[in-house]
Amino acid sequence: MKGTRPLDNAEIHAVAKSFEGTFAIRNRSLFLLGVSIGGRINELLSLTVGDVYQNGKPAKDVLYDKAIVKGGEVARAVPLNADGRQAVEDIIAWHTEKFGGLLGEVDKDTPLFVSRVKNRDGTPKRMTTQAGSDALMAAFEKAGLKCRLVTHSMRKSFA
Repeated sequence: MKGTRPLDNAEIHAVAKSFEGTFAIRNRSLFLLGVSIGGRINELLSLTVGDVYQNGKPAKDVLYDKAIVKGGEVARAVPLNADGRQAVEDIIAWHTEKFGGLLGEVDKDTPLFVSRVKNRDGTPKRMTTQAGSDALMAAFEKAGLKCRLVTHSMRKSFA
């Protein structure tokens, strides 16, 4: 995205520490996963628990279905680095605490980044692009970063 800039390592750490509130773990995981795998905000928000957590541990690669990849022609697999795996561990623990079933397991089809609002049937609803953007922009501001930063900055920081 023209006009935006990547974050340096010090800024990434400052932003990661700036999340607070009930959804701090969700929002921090969104940010750290975005920086770790370079996904667009819509691609990140379309992920489910099963996309990133398999056989009781974080997946080695995140596979974006071609239906959600910009252009929609091919699927894309991105390796998950150590920071990304830690972000997955954190959000899965948060999911288990908030939504875990009788055995403490989270349904693999549950959206990874859930909204504050639930679906009519009571299941977790996927976080909207606007809500994700708002959470990230608030963290950028709280970290004292205001210059040309948007959700696409995570993608640029990955590159």
